[in-house]
Amino acid sequence: MSSNIQVRNVEIEDSVWSEVEKHAKEEYPLESCGLLAGRSDSSKISKIYKIKNEAKNPRIRYKMDPKEQYGAIKDLEVKDLEIRCIYHSHPDMPVFFSEIDDKRATLRGKPVFDALYLVISVREKKVADYGFFGWNEEKERFERVS
Repeated sequence: MSSNIQVRNVEIEDSVWSEVEKHAKEEYPLESCGLLAGRSDSSKISKIYKIKNEAKNPRIRYKMDPKEQYGAIKDLEVKDLEIRCIYHSHPDMPVFFSEIDDKRATLRGKPVFDALYLVISVREKKVADYGFFGWNEEKERFERVS
């Protein structure tokens, strides 16, 4: 029996989820960040792209390294994958979608990517909680979907 994580129209494979958790714990007490991808004709997320956090204060912010992000997007194109989820961790903080997260995820009041956002709460190098955030068309904002 599969214990894959399912939310909205995506299913994260166990191996990918393990890598997301591992990345968040390894980067602690700094924020981890990355992309999760899958084929457009499938609900499964099968690939993780761990991206270096180059924020000035990576303890409380994340900013994906542009070169690594570009490399991931080029690889997505070659492998015929698409971004399904963007993730980052909150060291010693609860799960929430901050005002800064919202600003980075939108352009002119609309989402930049048609993707879910995953926030992972890490405390003492352990995943304490996680939450997925999706765009609510009616409210024109991101809200927690699981």
